[in-house]
Amino acid sequence: MNKRRRFLKNALLFGIAPVVLSNTRILPSRHPKIIKPKRLKKGDTVGLVAPASGTFENEDIHFAADIVKSLGFKVLEGKHLYDKKGYLAGEDEHRAKDLNGMFANKDVAAIIALRGGFGSPRILPYLDFELIGKNPKVILGYSDITALLHAIHGQTGLITFHGPIAGQTFSEYTLAAFKKVLMDPEAPTLIGAPPPLRGGRGRGGTGEQIGPYRARQGARAPDGGEPFPDGQVTGHPLRAGLQGKDPHPGRRG
Repeated sequence: MNKRRRFLKNALLFGIAPVVLSNTRILPSRHPKIIKPKRLKKGDTVGLVAPASGTFENEDIHFAADIVKSLGFKVLEGKHLYDKKGYLAGEDEHRAKDLNGMFANKDVAAIIALRGGFGSPRILPYLDFELIGKNPKVILGYSDITALLHAIHGQTGLITFHGPIAGQTFSEYTLAAFKKVLMDPEAPTLIGAPPPLRGGRGRGGTGEQIGPYRARQGARAPDGGEPFPDGQVTGHPLRAGLQGKDPHPGRRG
């Protein structure tokens, strides 16, 4: 098994499986040391990438770039940012290449996802975690991007940020939180008032990512955490791209 396949296997086990599987031994991070990226400042260059779904119109990308610029940053667009392949923002390899390239670029201080959607787990086989670990920087997104945040942190120790995507408007609350966490941090920092848990422990993740794996009612994560609150759902979870990429990129999960 080559290095890329080992990276994928560990990324899936550490980054996704702890949220959704029961009776599974969690593998420790390959890089247990926590790495904190540098704080951002106005004038920094932010890389804009689309690791998951694409947009219907190129105008949506222009809107996202304008949003990032309005925050006081310069924007560097990924080479494949405008690519489209069905519901995805281009080929898996190309989306990963853009993300790897932003980490490798010394002029880029942060990376913000254009949007979430579907498809982030598909690019895990193509991420260069060694490169990412040697070039720590802010990476920000939510929804489907959560798969990348978990995998990158698990494989490198880099602190990642579950927060706004580029293609959205920033409310006053969102903007204040963005600055408080990424630009002018204080310790300790109160970043919100989430609803209280019913006791026990919760784990991060999204319904689209973990829904297909919760095969039976009452399934729990290995550490006793609850993937998502109790309740009832109807319909069929979207499974496209959620089976996890096989260690063999040529095969569909």
